[in-house]
Amino acid sequence: MRKLLVILSMICFGLSVTTVFGSQNDDHEIERLLDVVEQTHFEVEAWNVIYKEKIQINSLHDIIEILNKKGNVKRTETTQSIKYSLIHTQKKEHITETYEVVLSKKTQQVQATVSVEGIHSDSIRSEAFINTKQFLEKKIFTNAVQKYACIKSSSDDIIDDSKILEKLNKTLNFEAKVTQNEDITTNMNKKLIYGYSPKWDSYFTIKGHTVNTQLALTKDMNNRTTMIIGTPILISEY
Repeated sequence: MRKLLVILSMICFGLSVTTVFGSQNDDHEIERLLDVVEQTHFEVEAWNVIYKEKIQINSLHDIIEILNKKGNVKRTETTQSIKYSLIHTQKKEHITETYEVVLSKKTQQVQATVSVEGIHSDSIRSEAFINTKQFLEKKIFTNAVQKYACIKSSSDDIIDDSKILEKLNKTLNFEAKVTQNEDITTNMNKKLIYGYSPKWDSYFTIKGHTVNTQLALTKDMNNRTTMIIGTPILISEY
């Protein structure tokens, strides 16, 4: 499943998506997603939280100085933009932070994007991740930040999709709104489910429905199920 799911979703529905982001204080998205995965007894394979925000150009120098304290910031310049990038790895917790700050020469706008990812469930609740979140939300971003969280997990057991939705409902008060089925190959089937949970402020609208949780279920010929769940929409590539 290596296509960017958000692009695939938009193509499937042929619609524009309007997204509204909630407050920065609603910062437990990935932890709640982990609760869902643990309820279904799936094994976490990877997780990811992405932060995005257009920042003030007068803050650019300060942010680069802050990042330089984490490591060597790489500067790349083209005719259209100047990009500052940094990859910082917390090896003990298997957490990787990828920073990218891009200044558009034409608009003089600055887009900051940070991806924080890990490979097991323990790192989500680790002190290292808590400290990383606090650093990002206090030093880099403001209350206007856009956040996307997702977890990829899998199970070798034969699992009824309805049982997964029951767990979603129990943990998130989740209500399925839109479902899309498709055959990826002759040996695999994927189901995309869009729904709403009152646990999160952020949401988007699709086909007139208010949605803030997306679920991708893939089953192979051996009935092994891969589940990717995200809020408010899946944008990570797996």
